[in-house]
Amino acid sequence: MILTNRYVTQVAPGKFAIRKECDDWKPTFLTIAPSDQVLPAVVPATGSYTFNVSQPQFDSSRPTWVILNQLILVDATDGASSVFTVQMQDNGHNRNIVRAPLHVKAVFGSAQTPGFIYEPLILSPNSSLRCITKKISGGAVNIYPYWCGYEYVGSDIERVRRILTERQEVVWGYWMTPDIDTAGTTISLAANATVEYITQNSSHSFQGLSLVGKGTGNFSVEIMEGRTRRALSNGSITLNNALGTGNYPHKFDAPFLIQPGASIKWKIKDLSGSSNNISVGMQGKLFNAPMKNIPQIERDLMIPADMLRVF
Repeated sequence: MILTNRYVTQVAPGKFAIRKECDDWKPTFLTIAPSDQVLPAVVPATGSYTFNVSQPQFDSSRPTWVILNQLILVDATDGASSVFTVQMQDNGHNRNIVRAPLHVKAVFGSAQTPGFIYEPLILSPNSSLRCITKKISGGAVNIYPYWCGYEYVGSDIERVRRILTERQEVVWGYWMTPDIDTAGTTISLAANATVEYITQNSSHSFQGLSLVGKGTGNFSVEIMEGRTRRALSNGSITLNNALGTGNYPHKFDAPFLIQPGASIKWKIKDLSGSSNNISVGMQGKLFNAPMKNIPQIERDLMIPADMLRVF
């Protein structure tokens, strides 16, 4: 009898081999491109620091594709008290992944509990990500950022390329944030103050899947979808009770769907009784397609590595 499982198959009595589908992929870590800066990177006390994350190598005779789904960052200066924002962009498609600057702790995690992105970042040969960091307060800090996932090293590159190329054109991970109309990187509230913001969704369908936030003190948020007046809750949601971080986001049991052209209303209130620097966002996916087509897209454009689940 020939036996098989997800990773190993029996090719003859007493002889086993790794399934080809598994052997085509290997884990990978990416960090700041060497041309930008030698690690650690320095986020200055004033101004911003921008760097790129690119593929570690490119062999024209055998190009590789990288799929990244974990975000890890160590602050060698402040440790757990990192106080700076981060914004990510996909250079190849000229689009934001994090809509506006978010507190780093709302996006990244640690090696033990990585931050994650619902739709993996796909880097084709010669493509890259741009990351913009800016201090909220305090002095300069040294950072070690990493994007982790897996890399395709198999021979069936054309089939994989077609699937990945089409998928990244249609769906990508996204952090939806309030549209802050100031030069600041966070929402600055006085003690017990309340502020309202509107996020105007683009021509894409947004699927909100979790809520993240960070503040120098406690705060509350109320979220409503503008077109249908659907509210996320029947009252305020507080940071300490219902908002998560990059490594421990508050995950929704069902997606909060925002139609193309609709808006999101954010009502944010300080609960600390003191001045408060606040960063808040809804994490999920953007689809360049009508909402009704999302289930079919997810089935038809499954990332090749994910197909291992069926074996």
